[in-house]
Amino acid sequence: MPVSSYVVRCLPVDQDRVVQQLESLKGVAVGVRSVDGIAVAVESETRRSAEDMGQQLGSLRGVRDAVLVYYNMEEFGTATERKGSQ
Repeated sequence: MPVSSYVVRCLPVDQDRVVQQLESLKGVAVGVRSVDGIAVAVESETRRSAEDMGQQLGSLRGVRDAVLVYYNMEEFGTATERKGSQ
């Protein structure tokens, strides 16, 4: 399951509207807001859906840019599953 994080850049005046849009998206967790933008974490089902979400974030109304700052597509199992695969 890919996990990504972004800084969604927008004007401070647009942040409330952008946050409302972000909160309506499946798999998106909205983090801290700052003058520079809004921190966002995204869990996706597939690599392709992660890429699509990045494009979708950048096309939201009021968003100037969605900057990818972290991406991990490792599969995370439970501790028992990891131990059994050794």
